[in-house]
Amino acid sequence: MKRLALWLFLLSGLLAGCDKSANAPVGVNSQDMTGIPKEAQQKLEAHDVPGALQILDETLVKEPNNLPILRMALSLSQDYASQQSKSNPEVAYPLMKKSAGYLRSLKKVDKTNIPKSFEGQVFYNEACAFARENKKEEALASLNDCLASGFEEVELLDTDEDLNSIRELPEFKAIVPKFKEKLLVVAKESARATIDTSKPFDFDFNLKTIEGKPVALSDYAGKVLIVDFWGTWCPPCRMEIPHFIELHKKYRDKGFEIVGINYESGSEAEVKATIKNFADAEGITYPCVIGDKATTARVPNFRAYPTTLFIDRAGKVRAMLVGLHPLAELEALVTILLDEKK
Repeated sequence: MKRLALWLFLLSGLLAGCDKSANAPVGVNSQDMTGIPKEAQQKLEAHDVPGALQILDETLVKEPNNLPILRMALSLSQDYASQQSKSNPEVAYPLMKKSAGYLRSLKKVDKTNIPKSFEGQVFYNEACAFARENKKEEALASLNDCLASGFEEVELLDTDEDLNSIRELPEFKAIVPKFKEKLLVVAKESARATIDTSKPFDFDFNLKTIEGKPVALSDYAGKVLIVDFWGTWCPPCRMEIPHFIELHKKYRDKGFEIVGINYESGSEAEVKATIKNFADAEGITYPCVIGDKATTARVPNFRAYPTTLFIDRAGKVRAMLVGLHPLAELEALVTILLDEKK
């Protein structure tokens, strides 16, 4: 199972970043709840997700094409199933199948606002649920839907124990290369288009790490650099950190570096402790510096976290991404810049 809690970002219909004006994760607020029955809202306030889903299901019986209800049901079911996957799998996996049903219903009435990455994860989790039940044909069908949606976590096909019952099937072995081939092609095309359509701009920073060491853009002259604007309070920021760690380990010897610019709330001591605890727990291999308003002001139209800048060897920002992005896309952007002549 792909165990990520993503419903927070689907409530608005978009898998995006956290609003720059808030030092808390995007969540359920009055705007998110537009069109949601009051009884379901009350259940959520009481942390009763199953109760809220039951009320949403009752509403969908009467209004099967109710867009806000379908979005909420899909989002809640994915998040709750993810939370329960280890401690309560008998609840989690049936809910993953039900969640895929919400997605298919949602696609009939709203095809444009469903992030492909999220869609692929929903179908992948459905495939895992069917495979655990030894329903091989259904699992393979879900994987084909997953492939069509552009699922990006290809390594799970080789390692996820949920898929053990189908891994040796010829049909499964035929699917895996297709996933990898499609992912590579899509990532390269997307990265090239991003760079070709982005207007390069100048950027600079001079900040300090939590240990008080100054770090500046000039320290990375001649190198390809990612600058990640993020906060530990921001769910998509946290999800992207493993990607950055992997990229740093893979390409640091080829002239590539990363700097994380953190934005936290609290006293100076609290901010430093928050960053240090997170960095230590996650094994972050690159410097994290404490950001300020002057630095975000140097980024055109800065609007959300995470914001990721891709800086070439000449010190120009060649691409900017907002929100959570797959490892393959990040890696493709890095390799394109590394391959450019100095």
